[in-house]
Amino acid sequence: MKCEKIEKLLSPYLEDELSQEEKKTVENHLEMCPNCSSLLSFIKEAKNSLSEFPELEVSDSLLERLHALPNKKKKFKLGLDFFLRPSFQPVFAVASIFLILLSFYFFNPDKNLINKSIDRQIHLGYSKIEKLYTKAGSYKGNLTALKDNFLDSFKQKKTNLLGGGED
Repeated sequence: MKCEKIEKLLSPYLEDELSQEEKKTVENHLEMCPNCSSLLSFIKEAKNSLSEFPELEVSDSLLERLHALPNKKKKFKLGLDFFLRPSFQPVFAVASIFLILLSFYFFNPDKNLINKSIDRQIHLGYSKIEKLYTKAGSYKGNLTALKDNFLDSFKQKKTNLLGGGED
């Protein structure tokens, strides 16, 4: 029998939980295998060391409280501490910048100039996007043509190398 199977049986062997047949198999293997017999001695030593520890008695009230922990739901509190968490600092920074920009816009006497500038920038961005989209379409057509040329030349080389017709 392999050592792996015996190693799984060593603990039940010490606890006297094996049948007579399994006990004989383990004992025969232990006589022939020094590794498994040393492992058995280590397990016996650990068991003896652990038996020296006192057994603790857990009170019923503690057990009830421990079993009740997963059932308790944490109540959500929306207070000042919630907003002062470090995870909210970037959100507050962005909100502050946004509010400053809005205040500059609404309280600026030259609102019409700002509107025209924003409108111009939006149209410039839109025209750039259109140009990029048309370039992408032309690149797609060029790549398709290159792919077709490559496949045709590859098929010709293949037929020249093999000396036959196409399959």
